[in-house]
Amino acid sequence: MEKKRERSDLEGQRQSGKQSQQQPKSNGDYAFFENQDITLQQKLGSGKFGSVWRAVVEPKVDDPSSPFSSSSEQQQQQLQPLQGSQSSPPPTSNSSNTCIKKDVAVKVFTGKDERSLSMERFIYDLPGMAHPNLLRYLAAFELRPYEHLPSEDSKKKQKKGKAKSESIPPPSQRTFWLVTEYHRTGSLYDYLSRQKNSEKFTVHQLLSLVHGLASGLSFLHNFGDYHHHGRQGMSSIALRDFKSANIILAENGNGSLRPLIADLGLAVVFSFGSGEAFGQALERVGTPRYMAPEVLSGHLDLTTPAAYLAVDMYALGLVLWELLSRTEVEGETEENFESYRPPYQEYLGAEGRRVPPSVAEMHSLVVGRRLRPSVKSGWFGRNSRGGGVQVVVVAESMVDCWDVDGEARLKAATLLMRMEALILEGEKGGSKEEEKEVEEEVFEV
Repeated sequence: MEKKRERSDLEGQRQSGKQSQQQPKSNGDYAFFENQDITLQQKLGSGKFGSVWRAVVEPKVDDPSSPFSSSSEQQQQQLQPLQGSQSSPPPTSNSSNTCIKKDVAVKVFTGKDERSLSMERFIYDLPGMAHPNLLRYLAAFELRPYEHLPSEDSKKKQKKGKAKSESIPPPSQRTFWLVTEYHRTGSLYDYLSRQKNSEKFTVHQLLSLVHGLASGLSFLHNFGDYHHHGRQGMSSIALRDFKSANIILAENGNGSLRPLIADLGLAVVFSFGSGEAFGQALERVGTPRYMAPEVLSGHLDLTTPAAYLAVDMYALGLVLWELLSRTEVEGETEENFESYRPPYQEYLGAEGRRVPPSVAEMHSLVVGRRLRPSVKSGWFGRNSRGGGVQVVVVAESMVDCWDVDGEARLKAATLLMRMEALILEGEKGGSKEEEKEVEEEVFEV
């Protein structure tokens, strides 16, 4: 009964989410949809449910209603932060020209991954599904085999003897494209991996990133509190694959970085009242490195929405560790500052090892030996040499997130309140310092 209802709801979302009667056409690396030319340019990565590409959209018609037009983008960018949030909305564009080329990100699914795409689109199509710390969704469509047509670019490549990438599904397969906004900085994992040893986050940058993650995750976990849709509405959304590779970094106009939560393919949505789950309610899904103890051991309570949310919080604790490990703390020498390593890498062999750990390996470390990534004593020192109270609060929150007991873990809303209190205190402190400097200047005069 649950599967039938889920399929019906997802199908309804697919039907209601159609933007026009126009049929998309493609040859595998090119599509024409909503009066836009969309061409895949560069493969950015791949995962269990498909590959991600940077693509170029070239509008052919001045259509303000198109999800790719700059007017649509400006309308989305005018979203204000939620009440009580310090997050800044994306910078607005001054361009009024809707017929310009722009980069987008395209996740390419094959037919066997349709369920993941359907779930992701189902969530994006929920009323009110927009937040400054969520990756912005633009469109999704299916490319059937008979819709694949040869393009001039493909003909030219074939003449030059350049073979088409094997990563692009051949025209004989059903493929699905999920189009989102593109950010050149890439994921948090990519950013940390590229950092040189001398490049570190400041404490201010750390707080900004943690606040953004807490804000986005709190929005999803408490979705029903932000948007009341009656008894048939959705109460909460659990990601189940939260990790640094699924956090996109957007560049704000002032040069700061804003985290965007992405990849909702494994998410589960819970309804009001009954708590019924929409999605694949399986015990063991996600990335083994970020799996919570109860997921690794197969003891996740599948009947309680809070249990799923606690899984996300455990993974958030590991992401906080990744951020802290690359943050400059006063009193820490350059020799003690190591290059970036993913969580638990210190227990998994050589430094250069890039093979993802298996479920069995992570079960042995997290459940069997009850290990967590090693922490630095300077993160918990309350004097100036330890980084001050701000770093301590983030470090203690990290430990609260990865508690072995899921019920004892920190809630996203609680972490958000902690970060807002720190930011507010920092602003007050800055004002007092400025007032003190002014008083000293006046006294000297």
